[in-house]
Amino acid sequence: MLHKLPASLGALVLILGLVGCGPAEPIKIGLLAGLSDRGSDFGESVRNGVILAVEQQNLAGGINGRKIELLVRDDGQDKDKAIKAAQELIASPRHNYWRSPVQWRLLSFH
Repeated sequence: MLHKLPASLGALVLILGLVGCGPAEPIKIGLLAGLSDRGSDFGESVRNGVILAVEQQNLAGGINGRKIELLVRDDGQDKDKAIKAAQELIASPRHNYWRSPVQWRLLSFH
């Protein structure tokens, strides 16, 4: 029985090593932009530009071998909707970054 122990441990180490070789978790980036109501054409342009940049970076291998996943939320050009959308992005599991390149004034808490 003891002579089978090293083989069993070796197999276990190999299996654990292969589990660790799976694809890396993507880097999740959140974008908060005005995609509805007034000014939506600008928000859509921002979103489309970010999508293009993410696609190009992913085709080039991502960031240190990790793909980028974009999470987009609409602020609706409304303070309450923007706060709710920002909270969703912040609460996203394993969420790395979030950014709103426009309309920071919507998130002021005055």
